[in-house]
Amino acid sequence: RRTPFYEAGKGNPPPPFEVNSNGSTPTPGRGLPALGLLMTSYEAIINKLIPVIAGRELITGKLHGRSRWRRETVYELTVKSRFAAAHQLRNYKGKCENLHGHNWKIEVTLRTTELNEIGLGIDFKEIRSSLQEVLEELDHRCLNDLPAFQQENPSSELIARWIFKEVARRMDRDHLRVVSVTAWESDDACATYSREP
Repeated sequence: RRTPFYEAGKGNPPPPFEVNSNGSTPTPGRGLPALGLLMTSYEAIINKLIPVIAGRELITGKLHGRSRWRRETVYELTVKSRFAAAHQLRNYKGKCENLHGHNWKIEVTLRTTELNEIGLGIDFKEIRSSLQEVLEELDHRCLNDLPAFQQENPSSELIARWIFKEVARRMDRDHLRVVSVTAWESDDACATYSREP
């Protein structure tokens, strides 16, 4: 038979454990969860926070009983460029359904985990060259006439997605990846397409 570890009526709060009347090793009681369950919950919470980007350092790894934290340095590089084009949004039911134009500003961000012998992740000129090659297909065109937008609207969202895929096809490597493309159709309106971490 188990009896409470504390004596009722003496004002002592119940502890998290009960003990057997013979004084044997305590077993988990109802006051608090067992230590193992507590640690399991703690581990689950910590692992949900991984990976975490703090500044420019990516923290990876999992928390276990005797785990190690591995810190991997990540560098992000961004270039910007522009193109001018016309488009219309089918079934928009508003002014944007009419043919009109924008001077789009495009931002492309890449992420690398390595630097070369002179401290560069990749030359900005190489990123600009690949981006410009992609934008040449859009510049001073009616975007609705292009194969990529004959079935889908050339919205800023889908323009960003198309540019992302085209630049990634040219730039992605083992240690270098395109992570986002933002298409600004005006000074205060943009859409971003990004890759999951």
